[in-house]
Amino acid sequence: MLEGERLTAEKLFISLVRGISLVLELAGYPDHVRERVMNGYRAVAFARAADLSKLGVLTNCALDYEAFIEQDGGLNRCSLDQLVIDMNSRPAKKLGFSTPLEETAKALGVRPNKSFKPMPLRGTA
Repeated sequence: MLEGERLTAEKLFISLVRGISLVLELAGYPDHVRERVMNGYRAVAFARAADLSKLGVLTNCALDYEAFIEQDGGLNRCSLDQLVIDMNSRPAKKLGFSTPLEETAKALGVRPNKSFKPMPLRGTA
């Protein structure tokens, strides 16, 4: 999607699937694991959240992405690959202070890639 482009359910779904694929690839998951995950994403449904605190977490995540992108000079200049890995390497309270990458590995029944060493988030090192 481009900056300022109108968001539709179809575009949101495509972005979601591409994002999941990117995170799995950058985290070093083998092809067969990525294929297994991606085969499960053929359709998406939207529903109201029962727990509004989860919406708050997602909003904060989106705001963090926006801030880091702007800090790095905008969409055309920032390293999205590194930003995605940085964001998914941050411990999260809602995940019991493990990272989204660690929880993804558990959910997929695979070991996290121990050779993967994300760089610290800009401004936190």
